[in-house]
Amino acid sequence: MALFRGRRVVTIGELECDLASQRWSVVRPGSHDRNLGPQAHVAPSVVACPSEELLGAVVDGRYTLTGLLGRGGFGAVFRAEDRDGPSCAIKLIPFVHWTERALAQREASLLEEHAHPGLVAFHRAGRFGPTARGFVYIAMELGAGSLDDRLRSHGVLHAGEIRALIFDLLDALDHLHARGVVHGDVKPGNLVRVAGRFKLCDLGSAMDTGSRADRDGFRSGTPEIAAPEVWDGEIGPPADLWSLGLLLHTAATGRSPFPMPSADPEPIARVVRTTEPRIDPALPEPFAAIVRGCLQRDQAARWTSAEVRAALEAVDLAPPAPPPRHRMKLPAMALAGCYKVAARAREIFTRW
Repeated sequence: MALFRGRRVVTIGELECDLASQRWSVVRPGSHDRNLGPQAHVAPSVVACPSEELLGAVVDGRYTLTGLLGRGGFGAVFRAEDRDGPSCAIKLIPFVHWTERALAQREASLLEEHAHPGLVAFHRAGRFGPTARGFVYIAMELGAGSLDDRLRSHGVLHAGEIRALIFDLLDALDHLHARGVVHGDVKPGNLVRVAGRFKLCDLGSAMDTGSRADRDGFRSGTPEIAAPEVWDGEIGPPADLWSLGLLLHTAATGRSPFPMPSADPEPIARVVRTTEPRIDPALPEPFAAIVRGCLQRDQAARWTSAEVRAALEAVDLAPPAPPPRHRMKLPAMALAGCYKVAARAREIFTRW
């Protein structure tokens, strides 16, 4: 954020935005400013990831950005005040190449077309800034923090919370899978708390069932949670069940069953393909069985959504029964003494 000739402006690469008028300009060293207007067409250029510098900007004349909620591989998410409704979340994706535009438009379409109580609600999508160098925005339901935030601040979930979380997550995944969509990035950071439950968000990595990932194993998403077959280019619902198993273990124990030696894709792929998961021995057996079932490398042996549901139904959430209470028996002489004391007390009170 900077003040220039009395104006509040944001500079992002070669772009400058006057926050009051929402007018964008190209600023190059040794040249005069060239006003672009809100929908001008200019040559493509690399635009930095959205940051706190955009706070105060008004998106589409309606959404005022008031806080940065997080950043991802393709953009950032802001809290925004909606002029015509409740506060919402705004995802901004730099509009620098047709692939980014296509991914953003696909995410908006998926949220709009496949609405479900287990997915964050879609509000609106559009452009922010110059067409060629600004951002694509997606306005959606605002959450009160992610599961990742919850685990960092309050520690692991208890059994009842885990059971409810996985049931809700399965509902959302079943809804997408039935429509031929694989989420592709099921992790604590992509579950946000809305009205007392966790909802799945960020469909930016979603792909069609049966499609092929690129030669690096995935087009987008998080390498640490990618299933073995994803590294070979195969995309299908079992990949989301693999990630669900990792998420359950993390929610219950605070750590992944696969310790990663590096953040580089090649070592991660080697660990996933060759290392057995280290399931915490303290994890209760019903949940441990689900984790083992979801982390089968062979897709044919990996648990399905129905098998996970059946195991969750068997989770016993009843509190342990209290120990039996034993009535204390007094010896006969003690009882006789008690009777004498009571009789004496009655005699005294009668005199009064």
